[in-house]
Amino acid sequence: ALREGDQARTYRELDHRSRRVAHALASRGVRRGDRVAVMVPNSFEFFEAVHGSGRLGAVVVPVNIHFKADEAGWIVTDSGAAAVVVAEDLQSALDGVTDVPRLVVGPGGDYEAALSNAPEQGEVEPPEIVGDGWPTIMAYTSGTTGRPKGVAIGEDDFRRRAVGVAASKDR
Repeated sequence: ALREGDQARTYRELDHRSRRVAHALASRGVRRGDRVAVMVPNSFEFFEAVHGSGRLGAVVVPVNIHFKADEAGWIVTDSGAAAVVVAEDLQSALDGVTDVPRLVVGPGGDYEAALSNAPEQGEVEPPEIVGDGWPTIMAYTSGTTGRPKGVAIGEDDFRRRAVGVAASKDR
């Protein structure tokens, strides 16, 4: 399913680990409809955090890993994130955000311990059908005319875009 250098994760591993991420986030107070900021470089853990948040019905707020503290802090605060999944070496960008629980990815973080303590089986809550009107991602604009603004994107938005691209002659 995923490759990173000489390591690979199967779909089964991604499924199991994302389920555990969902449990770890739930233990930090995240519930359906909450926002989860994810400030992790492209990695297995990024995909696990996104899919784990989705399993909870939480809205993922991707935070650019190159943002400085005022930019990253603004997005986490403005989005109303209930938790942050952050790479250990990027935590300083969130120094001004002290009241949001973190799940820290890296050798000195608690990510792997949280996953190993989470149940191996079972969803956090019964699955619910998502569709129009239910955002899955809140992307932030570039902020060229002021502060970045959050734009909620739903699952059906992705589906319609994929159909449009597939139907396009300019692929």
